[in-house]
Amino acid sequence: MKKFNNFKFYLVIFILITVYSSIILFVTIKKPDIYTVLFLYSILYIVIIFIKNYIPLISAQACKLQTITEGHLFNMVQEILLSVNIQKSKVKLFIRPRTKNPKMNASVQGFSKYTIILDEELIDELETEELKAIIYHEFYHIIKKHDLKRSIIMIILGLLPIACIAGFKLFQIDINENLSLKITICIYILSAILGFLRYIRNQEIEADMFVIKSIKNSENLINALKKITIKNKLKTDMHKIRKLLTTHPCLNDRINYIKENLNFHTNIL
Repeated sequence: MKKFNNFKFYLVIFILITVYSSIILFVTIKKPDIYTVLFLYSILYIVIIFIKNYIPLISAQACKLQTITEGHLFNMVQEILLSVNIQKSKVKLFIRPRTKNPKMNASVQGFSKYTIILDEELIDELETEELKAIIYHEFYHIIKKHDLKRSIIMIILGLLPIACIAGFKLFQIDINENLSLKITICIYILSAILGFLRYIRNQEIEADMFVIKSIKNSENLINALKKITIKNKLKTDMHKIRKLLTTHPCLNDRINYIKENLNFHTNIL
């Protein structure tokens, strides 16, 4: 059974590589018009973005992830699901086994049905209440459908330049001879990347704030974040420019946001 599941895992990878190679080969040999090329790559781009959400399930079937359906951790997750009004049937829990270079991480993926993946190292190193804080954080991403929103934005940001190139071709606008157009394209790409990264960082901060409101204790989340930062050898602070290029705020910024939020609510009360 394990060999069969591994076969399915590698089969999916093989199919993706084959499709991509076929497109490259078709474009090279047939030399279709620009609209056909852009259409093919648009379809491939969309497929890749959506299929990434099924990678955890494929990995689980290939026995690369451990499916959890009972025990203390499973019961704890079920209780948290109940407290945040998420249907239990919509979430599957997996553990990523320890590797040669173990990491402490948790992630959630999915659009309507979700997979939450916890690293074995995370479970071993965190106290129960700290682990709960991390799980609440991940479940906020489910509640707000962050993965779906991110995927839609990625598709829009990725397809817009393709549409522009098609438009330039249609109206016979030569990009190479138009300096202002080149500058505009560069500004768009840079703004799109930085804007998208900031959008993701804001989602992470919102998830942290949700944890504080849910468990009424900031120390458990802060301690968990500290342990994750140390274990993953992350910097507690970063240069302002480097902060712009990350998907997660650095530890110091997250702690400051948490404390500012607590002070704000304390002053209101």
